[in-house]
Parts: sequence; structure tokens; C-alpha cells
Amino acid sequence: MYVPNHIYKIFHPHVVEKAAKVDRFAYYTRAETALSVIQNQTLWMRKTKCMNDFRELVFGRECLTDQLAFKRDYFREVIDSFYGGLADELLATFEDDATSMADQTYITCVSEHDATEDAYGRLSMWRAYGGTTGVAIVFKREAAELPGLPYYASPVLYTTSEDFGVEFDKVLSGIASSRNVLRNLPRELFRSEMLFALQSALVSIKHRGFVEEREWRIVYYPNIPSPYELKPQVRVINGVPQIIREIQLKRGMSPLGLTDLIDRVIVGPTQFPDVIAEALTTALSLAGVKSAEDIVHISDIPLRHNV
Repeated sequence: MYVPNHIYKIFHPHVVEKAAKVDRFAYYTRAETALSVIQNQTLWMRKTKCMNDFRELVFGRECLTDQLAFKRDYFREVIDSFYGGLADELLATFEDDATSMADQTYITCVSEHDATEDAYGRLSMWRAYGGTTGVAIVFKREAAELPGLPYYASPVLYTTSEDFGVEFDKVLSGIASSRNVLRNLPRELFRSEMLFALQSALVSIKHRGFVEEREWRIVYYPNIPSPYELKPQVRVINGVPQIIREIQLKRGMSPLGLTDLIDRVIVGPTQFPDVIAEALTTALSLAGVKSAEDIVHISDIPLRHNV
């Protein structure tokens, strides 16, 4: 369901604030995975329970549960001032969803990328996600803005359970002070946008200790209404058979194709930088990227891998 920007920013102030500052996104991974993305023109989304730290979703749920319990009266006051009884309806639906989201939500993670990282990438990300053959595929911001697709992009909120209350208050006070804007919003649209705000927060909260990752999550949750569906696929990852969903980056299957969305590719610290760069350049050329050699760069960060 389409939501005008001036409505969206009331329910999602953190997303709007962060999006205004982002130019590009980097997908840090191993060279083998980067080659698969380029050749198949797809990006895999995995279940949240397969994340490096599966407790991340537990942390998000705890933050939200604490705030909804502590400020339940204020939540009811704000929401029911628009539509009587809606607050409890939202709370009941969200509590049901929160139980199933760990099993049904699929994500892929990218990191904010700025001009200072064009030549070298980010050392902490090479250490965390690149292994001994790290590659960063840098996407233009349009990759997170494609309209009408069944997934959405959300910046991670790095916080503590206590400080999350400030952000929670910001949303509720923003809704309360926007009565003139929201009073004519249909009940179902108001309900779906408030529920979406709660669902988004659940999968986008992370401990403050990870803040240098500057992560955004591309999220697919089948229970969020959409005219499109990402069909389940079965793949083996690190020896574990699992269900994934594929984001299509092919022209005709997406408004923009891989060649429109890639800004550059950075080969990270590795024993074989020239070999990997040559292979990725060839793969990009075969995928239709013009002057592929101009967008493949080798990072010369002198990182020694423990093997």
C-alpha cells in the first residue's frame, strides 16, 4: 500500500533521518559470493536465525517489549485518540507477529559507504566479513529505493534497552503532534503503518557495540502485504541446507538491473588481489557492465590474515 512521504516520515523518523545522509551501500563478503552475485545477478536473503548472532532479534524484541509495557498507557492514549480500540488491536497483532518473525523474516545486510572508503574499504568490515578473500560490492543508493518491491531497506538503530526509549518516544510524540496531517488517514492505513513501524524496529535494533558497522538491512517479511512474493529457494551455505529468498537484479525482473546499480567493486586484503580483480572484471563485463576495469579497485590495506 503506497504511503506518501510526508506520512511515512512521521512513523519512521529514524529511517528518514539516516537515509538523507547515505550516498551508497557496500556489501562485504567473500570473493566467491561476490562472483555469484555478479554472474547470477541475484542477492540472497537468509533467515534472521542464521545471522552471525541470532540473539540480535531477541535484543530488539526485548527493547520493544520493555517500552510497550512501560509506556502502554501513553501508547493507548496516542493511538486511541485517532481510532478507539486500535492500540490494543495493534499490541495483540504485534505480539503474535513477534513470535513468528524470527522464523519468517529474511534479510541481507549492507553497510553505509562514503567517499573516504572508495580506495580501501573499511578495515573492521574486512576483518569481520571478508575472510581471506574479501570483496565489497558498492551499490548506488537507488538499490535501496526501488519502488513496488516486496522488501524494504531499514537502517540499524544502535542503542541500549534504556536509550531505545528516547526513539520510541520520538515516534509517539511525532504521531501525537501530527494530528492535522493524520486525522483523515483511513483506519486501515494508519493501522498498517503503525504495525510496520513496530515490525521494522524489531528487526533493526542492535547493540551499541556494533555501531562502526553502520549497517542497513534489506528485509523481507512475507506477512507484510505486497503484490509480489519472493519465491523460496533451497541452498546449501557453509554446509547447512536452508531456505533463502532471492533479490533479482536482472533487467526485466527489477526496475533497475545490476549494471545500473553497481558503483564499484573493491577487492580487499588478500594473497591474490590481482587474480580476484581480473576475474571479477571479466564477470562484470560478461554481465554487461561497460568499462568494468574502471570500477574494480584493489585495497592496499596491509592486513595480515591468520590462516
